[in-house]
Formats: sequence, C-alpha cells, structure tokens
Amino acid sequence: MSKRAIADAEYAAVPQPGTVSLAQAAATELALINQQRESCKQYVVTGFFLLIALIVLEAWFLGFQMHQPIIGVLVTLAILPGFLIMYFIYWKDSSDVLDLELAIRAFAYGVVCVIPCAITELLISGFIVAPLAATKQIEMVVFVVFLQAFLVAAFCEEAMKYFIACCVEDRAEVHHPYGMVVYAVSGALGAATLENLGYIMSNSGATALITAIVRGVLAVPLHGTTGGLIGVGIVRRAFLATELSFFEVIRMPVLIHGSYDFLLMLVAALSSMPNKQSEDDISMWAVAAMVSVCAIVCAGFIHTRNEVDAVCGQATGKRLLY
Repeated sequence: MSKRAIADAEYAAVPQPGTVSLAQAAATELALINQQRESCKQYVVTGFFLLIALIVLEAWFLGFQMHQPIIGVLVTLAILPGFLIMYFIYWKDSSDVLDLELAIRAFAYGVVCVIPCAITELLISGFIVAPLAATKQIEMVVFVVFLQAFLVAAFCEEAMKYFIACCVEDRAEVHHPYGMVVYAVSGALGAATLENLGYIMSNSGATALITAIVRGVLAVPLHGTTGGLIGVGIVRRAFLATELSFFEVIRMPVLIHGSYDFLLMLVAALSSMPNKQSEDDISMWAVAAMVSVCAIVCAGFIHTRNEVDAVCGQATGKRLLY
C-alpha cells in the first residue's frame, strides 16, 4: 500500500471536527433513551408516594370534618404495615439489587388484581361452598370451613400472587434472584394492603381498631411471607432451571395461608352455630386459635427466610435467558 493510501486511511479513521461516527451517535442516542427512562421511573415513584400521602391526608381531613378522627387512624393503620415491610426488605437490605419503580409496579399490580380475585372468590363460594353451608352438622361445618379457607381464600389469593410474580419475571430489570423475591413480596403486599383496608373500613369503633392491629401484626406479614415463597419458586425456575409447575410453586403458600384462615374461620363458625358450646369453651378455642395462627405466621416467616437465603445463595449470577 502506498504512503498516500495509508495516510488517507488514517485520516478517515480519525473523527474530524464537526463529524460524529455511527458508533458515537448510537451511544449518544442510547444514553438519551436511558436518561428518559430513568426520568420516567422517577415520575412513577414520586407519583406513587404522593398518591399514598394524598389518600392518608384525605382520610384524616374527612375524619376531622365528620368529627371521627379514628377514620384517619384506621386508614393509616391499614396502609402502614405493607410499607413498613417494604422498607425493611428494600431500603434496609437490597436497594442495590432492585429497581424501585418495578417494585412499585408489582405493588400496584397487587392492588388491581384484588378485584378480579375477589369476584372469583365470590363465584366459587356462591356456587360450590354456599349450597353445602345450609347443613348445620358439625362435620359439614368443618368441611365447609375447610373449603372456604383452602379453596376459596388460600388457593385464589396465592394464584393471584403467582400471576403477579409471572408478570414481573421476564422484565429486564430482574437481574438478581433476591430482587425477584422482593418483587413477588411487593405484589403480595399490594393485594394485602387493599384487602386490609376493606376489612378495617367494614367495621367501626373499637372493633375496627382491633381488626387493624391484629391484621397489621398477623395477616399482612402472612401475605408477604407466602408471596416470598412464590418468589423463591420463580427464582428456582428462572435462575436454577428447576422444572416447577404452577401447583408446585403455590403448594406451600396455599398450605400456610389455608391453615391460618381455617383456624380463624372455624372458631367463627362454631361460635355462630345454634347449638354452640358455652362462652367459656368458645373463648378457650379462640385463644388456642390465636396462639396457633401466631405460630403459623412465625414458622412461615422463618421457613421463607431460610428458603430465600438458600436459593438466592445458589442462584446469584445464574439468570437464565429465554
């Protein structure tokens, strides 16, 4: 090659003033797209927290206007548990491996999915459980409560959490196994928060306050726990190539959730029977049920935490691409 040709090639390889190479243009465009995406995420996060703050402030305002400030207290107690749990599992432990905007989206998915889930529960309860509930024999009462707890409540709600986790599973932001678990928990907490609000606002006075405290301590953590187990199942499938069916993923969450509901529903059903036992016996069964559900929640949390530590430790850095 002549010196002239070599000089021309070197000149062409050097970007000249006022010109931009194709690679530089693509990099600049990609950086601009990423910047716009991050700005959009910030708007989503800010808007979400502003909406929650507006709901709480509006509840307090209406409460004072109606001379019932307990309304503000109840709404705050209904929303607070889910956010406290999210704080401890996101900001305290894993903010460097998670996308906050995706966690908020999962939370919103949970809130929205409560409505079709509730409709499904009403249909199953009306067509399957209600015809059996007319019989007041003790054996049939226990069977009806079993169906209501495990089929209507636990199965439908855990299937909903599985659906939410699957909606998040294939997102590009899911690059860490613990992140997948937290997104699943976030979706479960979104559903639990709206359900919590409905249960609390359907009561009044001291009953509503007791309901808010009990559900904040037991029911909301339980939903987060079963959501975490579903997240573990998704991690096994997405990161470790373990073949798990829908039923295998939700089996343990349904067992934990159903056992919790079964004990509480059984005490309520027995106390409402015409030939119920004495008040002392009912009180004794109620105390035993509360102790049992506390044990279920604690055992479920410990089991979930152990599963998360074990599976995420194995799966770190092993994300499979579909």
